[in-house]
Amino acid sequence: MDPPSPEEDPDSQGGRPTNEKRPRLDSGSNTTTPVPVQSPRNHKPEQTSIAASPPRFMSLDDVIKMANGVTNMSLAHELAVNDEFQLKPAEPSGDSLERQVRDIVHKAFWDSLEEQLKTDPTDHSYSLKLLQDVKDSLLELLLPQHTRLRRDLEEVLDMALIEQRAEHGGVDFRYYADYVIGVMATLCAPVRDEQIARLRQLTDIVPLYKEICELLSLMRVDMVNFAISQLRPMVKEHSVEYERNKFKSLLATQKENGVDGLAFTRDWLTRHCSRLQADRQLTHTIGQQGSAGAESSDAVAAAPTAVPSLWSHAGAGSSGQGVQVQRVINEAYVELLDWDQDRVCPETVLVDARRLAELQDRALCLALIAAVLAVTYSAVGALVKDLRDFKQTLKEHCTIIIADSKLIREDLKGLMTNVAEQVSKLTTDCLIKREFKPLSSVHESVLKGQIIALSEATNPIQKLMKSRVSGFVTSVLSAPPGSKTVPIPAGFSALEAELSRMCESFVRVISYNYAVFGAYYRDIVTEVLSGGDMAVTSSGE
Repeated sequence: MDPPSPEEDPDSQGGRPTNEKRPRLDSGSNTTTPVPVQSPRNHKPEQTSIAASPPRFMSLDDVIKMANGVTNMSLAHELAVNDEFQLKPAEPSGDSLERQVRDIVHKAFWDSLEEQLKTDPTDHSYSLKLLQDVKDSLLELLLPQHTRLRRDLEEVLDMALIEQRAEHGGVDFRYYADYVIGVMATLCAPVRDEQIARLRQLTDIVPLYKEICELLSLMRVDMVNFAISQLRPMVKEHSVEYERNKFKSLLATQKENGVDGLAFTRDWLTRHCSRLQADRQLTHTIGQQGSAGAESSDAVAAAPTAVPSLWSHAGAGSSGQGVQVQRVINEAYVELLDWDQDRVCPETVLVDARRLAELQDRALCLALIAAVLAVTYSAVGALVKDLRDFKQTLKEHCTIIIADSKLIREDLKGLMTNVAEQVSKLTTDCLIKREFKPLSSVHESVLKGQIIALSEATNPIQKLMKSRVSGFVTSVLSAPPGSKTVPIPAGFSALEAELSRMCESFVRVISYNYAVFGAYYRDIVTEVLSGGDMAVTSSGE
């Protein structure tokens, strides 16, 4: 018997980049076949000439060491940033092969146990193993202070003595079941009391022990989650330093094997450095034309120079270079809300990839709802301009339809088609209710077409609303100390609460990320911008 075990904490977000070669295990032996590992940043096509130096190799032990480090760092990160994090029992999906195999194996075990108990003389080979498993599960649930209960458990479930009784046909499985249920009632959480009561009502031995095993599996998960809740304050206190050290160790291991552990992070930040340098080059060019008129001077003066105060506690400098470094980092963070899925996620945000994907869906959802409201009010005109309840109704219905993150990614056009139908119905009902003339078939068709067109990424209204969401987040990150409010962007008045909550969640995630990885970001951006400064200066001369 193999009762369900708790799920391991997912760390798929912390794996290696998908285009790296991985070590292979030779299926014909227990030895590892090392495979060359190259940095994706430095990967070059194969050449016919012989390399100047042999490739580096990564052993299976190195891979396991790196994987364990990523897993531990991911678990610590989850405990620190997610107050609701809990482990759950492993439960394969309904029609998966894993579930079918598990159900078949479990059914075979319980059927075999029932057949053995009916034989004469009774075959106890399975039943004794079952009792041993139950005993081991109970011992795992005991805390160090449960010395008396542990001693009592060892005495009652003395397997050597039970085996002797089995040889003489004198094992009372109901007695042992009642004892086990009593111990479980002592150890279980109050939420399991109802299940304990149901166990006491079962009379058939096989179904009774089956339920006991299932409940013991749940109790193990409860115990783990209790331990997590007790450890969370300590983990939060030391999590930043722990993650920083773990990541440093991971980078060292990758470097030893010729892998740049910050390749994608470097590309991510370098792209934003290039944009900043292009802006600075344009400003420099405009400054050289200052004699052409006051407009050029105004353009130079309008260049953003405020230090993003959100990071001032974490090493942001007040110098001009420090200002530009923080601006690049802020803009790079904001890009995560509209991340191009064809790009590989930066290594430093892999542990938050799932959270960031959810925030990206929320940001897109808000942009789409704002776009739908703008299109609807533009099409209907002054008839519903001052009807706040109509705007609220539109927002609520659109939110219900668009909030399906799976369809946002897989069938946005179908989703917006449903939105168009619902908006058309609500608009017609509103106009009729207020004794206005309903939309003509032509206007209704145009309205639906404009709403469905919002599903296209190139749609100008969708792009406008997404840029306003990004601009709002940027304003929050750049808000000076003491600022209590940031103006809500145009078109989002009905979504103020939702936009603020999304932004708050995003800032919480990236603030923690910056506390851990900020030093790497500053070093990378400073290095790139320093080269850019020299290029701009020389070109200016």
